[in-house]
Amino acid sequence: MNPSIVEVKKQNAKNILMEILLNKDISRIELSNKLGISPATVALIVNELVQKELIIETSKKSSSVGRKARLIRINEKAYEILAVRIRHSTIYMRLCDINGHIKASQDAVIDMVIRNGNATRVVNAIVDVITNFLSMNADESEKVMAMTLIVPGIVSADNTIDWLEANWKQLPLAGAIQYSIGIPVFVDIALRIQGQYEMRFLPDDLRNKSVVFLSLEPGIGLAYYIDGKIVQGRNNMFGEIGHVSLDENGPTCYCGNKGCFELYCEKLHILERLNNLLSEERSCSIFRTVVEQNGGQVTLDAAYQAFRMGSVRVQEILLETANYLGRALLIIRNMLDPNCIILFGDLVTIDPYVLQTALMLMRERVPTRARNEPNIQIAKLPLSEFETSVCLYTFENMLDQIL
Repeated sequence: MNPSIVEVKKQNAKNILMEILLNKDISRIELSNKLGISPATVALIVNELVQKELIIETSKKSSSVGRKARLIRINEKAYEILAVRIRHSTIYMRLCDINGHIKASQDAVIDMVIRNGNATRVVNAIVDVITNFLSMNADESEKVMAMTLIVPGIVSADNTIDWLEANWKQLPLAGAIQYSIGIPVFVDIALRIQGQYEMRFLPDDLRNKSVVFLSLEPGIGLAYYIDGKIVQGRNNMFGEIGHVSLDENGPTCYCGNKGCFELYCEKLHILERLNNLLSEERSCSIFRTVVEQNGGQVTLDAAYQAFRMGSVRVQEILLETANYLGRALLIIRNMLDPNCIILFGDLVTIDPYVLQTALMLMRERVPTRARNEPNIQIAKLPLSEFETSVCLYTFENMLDQIL
């Protein structure tokens, strides 16, 4: 068969599989309409994927013309995916089906800091925890197609990791894990995985232009897409906006700069400032009451609730946060001039106050010639469901091998 025809067929199969994964139950005619592929081609590819047990046919539904159409969905039992996330001193392991449903999970605390150049100790400790987890779930892990490792810091083009806080420098952790467990291991930062997931839900007229995905937790980072493709930068570092200084007289960040964006708008730093309210000699009684009702937990939910109940002290913190978020959005507009900005994080999803205030402040400072502001979107997937985006990311990276 002509190689170009084979490649087109393979690409069509990839697009069909991804569309089925995103839309759960979908008919052949819907696939044809969404992807612009002829019904005959869709039927041929779908039948082959059914034979390979990658997809299954489910119940029927009435179509627009009154006939009944078989629905198609991914065969969740075909493969499993291992999602592993490293944050601070904890490694989170989730064994999932293709759709991100958790089959087994375990968290482990590890000393991640490399001291005296002893990187082997850290790598071996992480590898041992992962291999032990797979051994404990041997029945399930036999079907694992691949693993994706989500790490803090910077992932270079050669898949080595730099993580300043833990003294990681070009650490080949993914390679060491792959060698030990014998399956493909992908490594990336949460920002890119989440951004890639959210991009799929934009309409074509936005996705195929310029889009900024701004994550406000964990940490702060930016992914920039042009024509649907991410901009990486020469050193794979494009988007390190969290360490742009917004106040040269501000507090010192661990990166060495003062007044970094991350210090003002990242969730953990906001919670730290809110927690300080409780230790003030004349603490905010409204906020204290809400926190007590929340089991003593200081959360953004509690902060927004206290603000809506009339807490001026909480509002001051939220206003300060909005001011710096507005400055950062202005920088993004002036530098990248995107068609769309997707914002991710509890700060903007729980309550609209901070975001609306930030946008108002941004608009006040925009040059007259730049009045056409970007389309503002809120991310659809919460951080608590990161497995869904990781499994989609892994499955997409494995499509060549699967097909």
